[in-house]
Amino acid sequence: MTTHWVADLGNRYLKIAEIVDDELQPRHVLRATADAIDDADFSPRGGPTGPVVYASVNPKAAPRWERWLRDRWGVDAVQLGRDRPFPIESRADGAGADRLVNAIAAHARCGPRGAIVADVGTATTIDAVAPDGTFLGGAILPGPHLQARALGEHGAQLFVVEPTAPPTPIGTNTADALRSGVFHGAVGAIAAVIDRIERALPFTPRLLVTGGDAPPLIAALPGAELVPALTLEGVWIAAGAGRD
Repeated sequence: MTTHWVADLGNRYLKIAEIVDDELQPRHVLRATADAIDDADFSPRGGPTGPVVYASVNPKAAPRWERWLRDRWGVDAVQLGRDRPFPIESRADGAGADRLVNAIAAHARCGPRGAIVADVGTATTIDAVAPDGTFLGGAILPGPHLQARALGEHGAQLFVVEPTAPPTPIGTNTADALRSGVFHGAVGAIAAVIDRIERALPFTPRLLVTGGDAPPLIAALPGAELVPALTLEGVWIAAGAGRD
């Protein structure tokens, strides 16, 4: 049986999907660390039987990931942007792999409507995709976990909190005040950037939201569509384009 994998190697997590009956099926989420990759156990499903196409924004973890694929499964890795070009036109210099594959997937979903894609992770990226699929660029800001960590590590009397919404925006203790500031600040910043990008576009786009930190925020973004596997969808589409 042939088993195809595609993967998204991020700053915090490695996400893997299998292609089964020409459908994308997300299977595994690992911490993007050497130990987590080395100790990964995929039984009873097993691993890939052919080259694994992946996108990466984590150059430190990429060599360990590729070595693990060779040593554990005897397959090669194909990194988009290094071994195979991204099948997309871009007007933004130096755009990261995650932003480009998100745009590829957004165009496949939205077509002539165009799209804005908000990817909420270590960094939050908010990008515009033209109706013809061209990546137009966008904005990059700190993600909620990064904001929380920065406050905890650089404030003498502060500490790191999980950036979840507190019961009320008026924090009555330091932990809830931090959570309120990070959570509602992230929502406000993302909404403001989306609004400004929408105003700058000559078309009315659909709004797609993805990323590990996106689900708690989605209710505060009217009209947004949550697409958890958007990045993997883009890698899959790019992998298919490379086989044509």
